[in-house]
Amino acid sequence: MTFFHNKGLATKILFGFTIAGAMIMSNLSSVIAAPTAQAETHAYYPTTETVAKVTAVNKMVQEQETLATAQERHAQQTANTAEQLANQKQQEEIAKKKAEQAKKVAAAKKAATEKLAAEKAEQAKVEAQKIAKQKAEQQAKENAAKAAAQKATVKTTAATQPTKTTTTNNTTASTATGSDASAKATIASRESGGSYTARNGQYVGKYQLSASYLNGDYSPANQERVANSYVTSRYGSWSNALAHWNANGWY
Repeated sequence: MTFFHNKGLATKILFGFTIAGAMIMSNLSSVIAAPTAQAETHAYYPTTETVAKVTAVNKMVQEQETLATAQERHAQQTANTAEQLANQKQQEEIAKKKAEQAKKVAAAKKAATEKLAAEKAEQAKVEAQKIAKQKAEQQAKENAAKAAAQKATVKTTAATQPTKTTTTNNTTASTATGSDASAKATIASRESGGSYTARNGQYVGKYQLSASYLNGDYSPANQERVANSYVTSRYGSWSNALAHWNANGWY
């Protein structure tokens, strides 16, 4: 059986069959009610054939009503299914858009966080460089001040030093030779003007060694020995020590 998916068409068919049945019943009533010349006083009884036709028409009408009802129910179910599918698709589209929006928001937050971290890292780097520069400048100033103070002390000591002491300074032997001897002499001249008795706070003698290194023995021989030991252990040679002095203003 073919179902109609058009409710209006099914209604029209049902209406048509109903009209047809009504017409047949009307004609049948007319036939039954019409008087004849031969049987005016006798009751009319429909024939078996007429009853069968009426019954068939009624059955057909009922079948068409049943068919129309079934078609209407089927059409309603189809419409409901289509509506459900449409709603489901709409919900899926909404969920998809929400997921895409959430993804974009997450990406934007990540980019902002990374940018902020990079800016902070760059700022920290700049600050570190600034602090390092300030420390280097401060150290250079301190070294320059120390060197200037040492030179001033050397000049004062050399100007007031007795002649005998100067003679002793000039005749004290040095264990350095060649270029190291020249470097050693240069450092001694810069540190104390070559005076074994020069003092600058805790620094003592020709090479301005810390008093703790000399252990109370400020003799020229001990100053020479301790200076050679200090330079050898720290720089390896007097030439290396002079290179350090030239670069930093102290050794």
